[in-house]
Amino acid sequence: MSKFRCTTAYSVDLGSVQPRDELDRCDKSVSKSVQINCIVLLMTSGSGHSSAAVDLDLAIQRLRGRIRSESGLDKSPWSRSQLSALDRIVHGPPSTASDLAAAESMRPQSMAAVLGPMEQEGLVVRHRDPEDGRRMLIAATKTGREVLQSVLELRNAWLTAAVDHVLRPEEYDALPVLVDILNRLADCEVPPVARRAGRSRVALL
Repeated sequence: MSKFRCTTAYSVDLGSVQPRDELDRCDKSVSKSVQINCIVLLMTSGSGHSSAAVDLDLAIQRLRGRIRSESGLDKSPWSRSQLSALDRIVHGPPSTASDLAAAESMRPQSMAAVLGPMEQEGLVVRHRDPEDGRRMLIAATKTGREVLQSVLELRNAWLTAAVDHVLRPEEYDALPVLVDILNRLADCEVPPVARRAGRSRVALL
Protein backbone atom coordinates (compact mmCIF):
# COMPACT_ATOMS: atom_id res chain seq x y z
CA MET A 1 0.00 0.00 0.00
CA SER A 2 1.26 3.49 -0.80
CA LYS A 3 2.17 5.84 2.00
CA PHE A 4 2.83 9.46 2.69
CA ARG A 5 6.29 9.68 4.23
CA CYS A 6 7.43 12.61 6.36
CA THR A 7 10.76 13.75 7.72
CA THR A 8 9.13 13.74 11.15
CA ALA A 9 9.07 9.93 10.91
CA TYR A 10 5.26 10.10 10.73
CA SER A 11 3.58 8.08 7.98
CA VAL A 12 -0.05 7.73 6.96
CA ASP A 13 -1.55 4.79 5.09
CA LEU A 14 -3.60 5.89 2.12
CA GLY A 15 -7.16 4.64 2.19
CA SER A 16 -10.21 6.07 0.58
CA VAL A 17 -9.49 9.65 1.64
CA GLN A 18 -8.41 12.26 -0.86
CA PRO A 19 -4.73 13.37 -0.92
CA ARG A 20 -5.53 16.88 0.38
CA ASP A 21 -7.42 15.40 3.35
CA GLU A 22 -4.43 13.20 4.09
CA LEU A 23 -2.09 16.20 3.96
CA ASP A 24 -4.30 17.99 6.47
CA ARG A 25 -4.20 14.95 8.79
CA CYS A 26 -0.40 14.83 8.55
CA ASP A 27 -0.16 18.52 9.43
CA LYS A 28 -2.49 18.28 12.44
CA SER A 29 -0.85 15.17 13.83
CA VAL A 30 2.44 16.91 14.61
CA SER A 31 3.03 19.46 17.34
CA LYS A 32 2.98 23.00 16.00
CA SER A 33 6.31 23.58 17.76
CA VAL A 34 7.92 21.09 15.38
CA GLN A 35 8.86 22.32 11.94
CA ILE A 36 6.88 20.21 9.48
CA ASN A 37 8.88 19.46 6.41
CA CYS A 38 6.98 16.59 4.85
CA ILE A 39 8.21 14.96 1.72
CA VAL A 40 4.96 13.69 0.31
CA LEU A 41 5.18 11.00 -2.33
CA LEU A 42 2.37 8.87 -3.68
CA MET A 43 4.02 5.70 -4.98
CA THR A 44 1.86 4.06 -7.65
CA SER A 45 4.29 2.04 -9.71
CA GLY A 46 5.49 -0.29 -6.96
CA SER A 47 9.03 -0.05 -8.36
CA GLY A 48 11.67 -1.39 -5.98
CA HIS A 49 14.12 1.24 -7.23
CA SER A 50 11.62 4.03 -6.55
CA SER A 51 10.99 2.75 -3.04
CA ALA A 52 14.73 2.46 -2.37
CA ALA A 53 15.26 6.01 -3.65
CA VAL A 54 12.59 7.35 -1.29
CA ASP A 55 14.10 5.44 1.65
CA LEU A 56 17.56 6.80 0.75
CA ASP A 57 16.23 10.36 0.70
CA LEU A 58 14.56 9.96 4.08
CA ALA A 59 17.63 8.32 5.61
CA ILE A 60 19.91 11.12 4.40
CA GLN A 61 17.57 13.76 5.83
CA ARG A 62 17.32 11.95 9.17
CA LEU A 63 21.09 11.65 9.44
CA ARG A 64 21.60 15.27 8.41
CA GLY A 65 19.14 16.42 11.07
CA ARG A 66 20.71 14.17 13.70
CA ILE A 67 24.18 15.52 12.96
CA ARG A 68 22.98 19.11 13.30
CA SER A 69 21.16 18.35 16.54
CA GLU A 70 23.79 16.23 18.30
CA SER A 71 26.71 18.46 17.32
CA GLY A 72 24.91 21.67 18.28
CA LEU A 73 24.68 22.92 14.71
CA ASP A 74 20.92 23.43 15.05
CA LYS A 75 21.80 26.36 17.32
CA SER A 76 24.25 27.83 14.82
CA PRO A 77 23.36 31.23 13.33
CA TRP A 78 24.34 29.86 9.95
CA SER A 79 22.05 27.72 7.81
CA ARG A 80 23.00 24.46 6.15
CA SER A 81 23.08 26.23 2.77
CA GLN A 82 25.43 28.90 4.10
CA LEU A 83 27.79 26.40 5.68
CA SER A 84 27.80 24.29 2.53
CA ALA A 85 28.63 27.33 0.40
CA LEU A 86 31.33 28.40 2.87
CA ASP A 87 32.87 24.93 2.75
CA ARG A 88 32.96 25.08 -1.05
CA ILE A 89 34.52 28.55 -0.96
CA VAL A 90 37.24 27.42 1.44
CA HIS A 91 38.05 24.06 -0.14
CA GLY A 92 36.98 24.50 -3.75
CA PRO A 93 38.49 26.39 -6.69
CA PRO A 94 38.13 30.19 -6.96
CA SER A 95 34.48 30.83 -7.78
CA THR A 96 32.04 33.59 -8.56
CA ALA A 97 28.59 33.70 -7.01
CA SER A 98 27.21 32.17 -10.22
CA ASP A 99 29.78 29.36 -10.03
CA LEU A 100 28.74 28.63 -6.45
CA ALA A 101 25.06 28.64 -7.39
CA ALA A 102 25.66 26.09 -10.13
CA ALA A 103 27.84 23.91 -7.88
CA GLU A 104 25.21 23.97 -5.11
CA SER A 105 22.30 23.43 -7.54
CA MET A 106 20.74 26.75 -6.59
CA ARG A 107 19.37 29.72 -8.49
CA PRO A 108 21.70 32.76 -8.59
CA GLN A 109 19.14 34.77 -6.61
CA SER A 110 19.08 32.13 -3.89
CA MET A 111 22.88 32.08 -3.70
CA ALA A 112 22.89 35.87 -3.38
CA ALA A 113 20.61 35.51 -0.34
CA VAL A 114 22.97 32.87 1.09
CA LEU A 115 26.10 34.98 0.63
CA GLY A 116 24.63 38.32 1.77
CA PRO A 117 24.61 37.70 5.54
CA MET A 118 28.05 36.06 5.41
CA GLU A 119 29.46 39.13 3.66
CA GLN A 120 27.85 41.42 6.24
CA GLU A 121 29.39 39.43 9.09
CA GLY A 122 32.81 39.32 7.46
CA LEU A 123 32.96 35.59 6.69
CA VAL A 124 33.49 36.13 2.96
CA VAL A 125 34.63 38.97 0.70
CA ARG A 126 34.55 39.67 -3.01
CA HIS A 127 37.58 40.56 -5.11
CA ARG A 128 38.28 40.86 -8.81
CA ASP A 129 39.65 37.89 -10.68
CA PRO A 130 43.28 38.79 -11.46
CA GLU A 131 42.97 36.98 -14.79
CA ASP A 132 39.63 38.50 -15.77
CA GLY A 133 38.73 41.83 -14.21
CA ARG A 134 35.07 41.41 -15.17
CA ARG A 135 34.65 38.51 -12.76
CA MET A 136 34.15 38.97 -8.99
CA LEU A 137 35.44 36.01 -6.99
CA ILE A 138 34.22 35.03 -3.54
CA ALA A 139 36.90 34.32 -0.92
CA ALA A 140 36.70 33.30 2.73
CA THR A 141 38.20 35.56 5.38
CA LYS A 142 40.12 34.37 8.43
CA THR A 143 36.87 34.63 10.40
CA GLY A 144 35.03 32.55 7.82
CA ARG A 145 37.68 29.84 7.91
CA GLU A 146 37.55 29.75 11.71
CA VAL A 147 33.75 29.45 11.69
CA LEU A 148 33.90 26.60 9.19
CA GLN A 149 36.65 24.82 11.11
CA SER A 150 34.69 24.91 14.35
CA VAL A 151 31.59 23.56 12.60
CA LEU A 152 33.52 20.75 10.93
CA GLU A 153 35.15 19.73 14.20
CA LEU A 154 31.79 19.45 15.98
CA ARG A 155 30.16 17.60 13.12
CA ASN A 156 33.02 15.19 12.56
CA ALA A 157 33.40 14.45 16.28
CA TRP A 158 29.80 13.29 16.63
CA LEU A 159 29.72 11.37 13.35
CA THR A 160 32.98 9.57 14.12
CA ALA A 161 31.65 8.57 17.53
CA ALA A 162 28.38 7.38 15.98
CA VAL A 163 30.19 5.28 13.36
CA ASP A 164 32.37 3.66 16.02
CA HIS A 165 29.31 2.95 18.17
CA VAL A 166 26.99 1.57 15.49
CA LEU A 167 29.04 -0.17 12.83
CA ARG A 168 30.27 -3.73 13.15
CA PRO A 169 33.91 -4.35 12.17
CA GLU A 170 32.93 -5.96 8.87
CA GLU A 171 30.78 -2.94 7.95
CA TYR A 172 33.65 -0.45 7.95
CA ASP A 173 34.76 -1.65 4.51
CA ALA A 174 31.38 -0.61 3.12
CA LEU A 175 31.83 3.06 4.03
CA PRO A 176 34.11 4.00 1.09
CA VAL A 177 31.65 2.33 -1.28
CA LEU A 178 28.74 4.25 0.27
CA VAL A 179 30.64 7.55 0.06
CA ASP A 180 31.43 6.90 -3.61
CA ILE A 181 27.79 6.13 -4.39
CA LEU A 182 26.54 9.29 -2.66
CA ASN A 183 29.13 11.45 -4.45
CA ARG A 184 28.20 9.93 -7.81
CA LEU A 185 24.53 10.65 -7.16
CA ALA A 186 25.33 14.24 -6.17
CA ASP A 187 27.44 14.77 -9.31
CA CYS A 188 25.22 12.95 -11.82
CA GLU A 189 23.84 14.82 -14.83
CA VAL A 190 20.35 13.32 -14.80
CA PRO A 191 17.95 16.16 -15.74
CA PRO A 192 15.24 17.22 -13.29
CA VAL A 193 12.05 15.19 -13.47
CA ALA A 194 9.18 17.28 -14.82
CA ARG A 195 6.34 17.74 -12.37
CA ARG A 196 3.46 15.60 -13.52
CA ALA A 197 -0.21 16.16 -12.83
CA GLY A 198 -2.45 13.56 -11.26
CA ARG A 199 -1.82 10.99 -8.58
CA SER A 200 1.81 10.25 -9.43
CA ARG A 201 3.11 13.16 -7.37
CA VAL A 202 1.71 15.42 -4.67
CA ALA A 203 3.04 18.90 -4.03
CA LEU A 204 5.34 19.40 -1.07
CA LEU A 205 4.00 20.93 2.12
